[in-house]
Amino acid sequence: MEGPGVHELAPRRRPVADPRRPRRHRPGLRRPARGRRRRHDARLHRRRCRRHQRGRHDGQHHPSLERLTDRSDGRGPRRAAGPGRPLVQTPTLDPAALAVQDADELTLRVCEEPLRRVRRSWRDAAAAHVAHGARAIHDRATPDALTITAAAELQGRLRPLALAALAGRDDPVRGLRLAAPSLDAHLARRLGILRAAGDELLDRLARDEALLPVLTGGTPLGPVVAVDGAGDPHAAGRRTSVLRDDAGTGVVLKPRSLGPDLAIDLVLASVEPVAPGGAGPRLPPTIDRGTHAWQRLVAAGPCPDGDAEVRLLERAGVLLAVLHATRSGDVHADNVVLTADHVVPIDLECALQPTVGGPDADRRRGVERTGLLPHLDPVHGRDLSPLGPWLADRDAAPERVRDVLEPALLRGFDAAWEHLVAARTVVDGPAAEALAAAPVRVVARPTMAYDLLLAEIVTSGALGADDAPAVRARLRPSGDRPDLAPLARHEADDLVAGDVPLFTGRAGSTDLRHGTALLSGVLRAGAVPSPAEAARSADRPRPDELRLVPRTSPSPDRRAATMVRPPTPTPERRTS
Repeated sequence: MEGPGVHELAPRRRPVADPRRPRRHRPGLRRPARGRRRRHDARLHRRRCRRHQRGRHDGQHHPSLERLTDRSDGRGPRRAAGPGRPLVQTPTLDPAALAVQDADELTLRVCEEPLRRVRRSWRDAAAAHVAHGARAIHDRATPDALTITAAAELQGRLRPLALAALAGRDDPVRGLRLAAPSLDAHLARRLGILRAAGDELLDRLARDEALLPVLTGGTPLGPVVAVDGAGDPHAAGRRTSVLRDDAGTGVVLKPRSLGPDLAIDLVLASVEPVAPGGAGPRLPPTIDRGTHAWQRLVAAGPCPDGDAEVRLLERAGVLLAVLHATRSGDVHADNVVLTADHVVPIDLECALQPTVGGPDADRRRGVERTGLLPHLDPVHGRDLSPLGPWLADRDAAPERVRDVLEPALLRGFDAAWEHLVAARTVVDGPAAEALAAAPVRVVARPTMAYDLLLAEIVTSGALGADDAPAVRARLRPSGDRPDLAPLARHEADDLVAGDVPLFTGRAGSTDLRHGTALLSGVLRAGAVPSPAEAARSADRPRPDELRLVPRTSPSPDRRAATMVRPPTPTPERRTS
């Protein structure tokens, strides 16, 4: 009797999965039997959580965006690990955060092909710059970083619609398109705006890279592999960007002139002798190019001890006095960096704010207008100031805040105020002349109101350019600023396009500028003041106004900050 053949003695092998075949057709990947499905689903859930945790928590981009960069081919440096704003931060097994991740995946499915076309355009532009000798640009990594940033913006903007589509019974992609009939047109328009902004960034980086070692300690900036958007998008998708090379060296690109910032920095330099140790709050090293500016990247750092806390509060008082004397505002937590015992302002564009009427006129003329002191956002209940979160992290006792830290703030303010009055720095001199010549941002509505409007526009699906007249009709002018009603058309156009409206003015003028458009005589309630007028109208605050206990800012007029028609009800799964 013949023995068994070799093929009969060999152990049975599981069929090898062919990576070229779709996953659902690969051998060995059949759905488990009914009795094991629950455990199988739990394993898939844990696997998805682990896959998410390998994403942006270490400074890398989100896994859902991996396929946009084609990094698996081994060509080009990877995105440098380092500090950055995560696209999604999901705790382990958090259903709400996983729903956000699924919504971002859905958005990426819809806009993946247009993003690839934009990436090809950026790669062609980057290759042309590299061919002409640009060393701070990589022909693949830099366009990939721009693509990731663009995808993150689209994911954040369309997240409410994507969450609603996932909660529906229909196919999510179909539900997303039904909720926003103008979605494709909006994506084409927005990506066209972002592509132009990315081309502009590449041009400025290639043209100015020889100047940047001044901001990086003498080290030339290597090929940029990370571009993180910071702040709100204005003026056709332009926003502040943090650029980092593969070694982690970074610089900040601002898409505007820093004329107002540098003028206020001259005032800060004049009061520096009265600051602790002769070192007061100053603007980081800056290169102003007229149309844009470069700035040194400043990282926040811990305060080492109690004496350093006192010095920091004294310097904060010095900054508060200068901001109050120049009638500056919008100095919230994103515009000031606290590092060790120093206060570093990084954005001071909102100087010389016009006088407004209404029930909050006194508050808007006082030190609370600056935004530097602790105050609570009435909508979200968060402290938006730089000092409030800093105090919360220090967990200082109320007695120490009252007896030590608040007197330090008052000492710094009094010293700087008396110096400004004696030297007349803001009234006349080089600083006053520079501030009078610089275009300043005029805040027509609070940024919080624009954020609410952007969210409601997305929720209602009014994303097309044809929806701008309807959005404009649903906007109401603020009750204490009826003179700003002519701005509604420009506000609606920007909001539908995905931008936060931006208006600028000059000292002594009632005109405003919106991009290249001149809006004549719209500030009928009060022109942009001159530096001398701002200084004379700034009353010395009472000591009880310089407190570090958070106040609740008056809620903005909801009729002015929202639309007439209530937004579409959001589904229960919505988490943002």
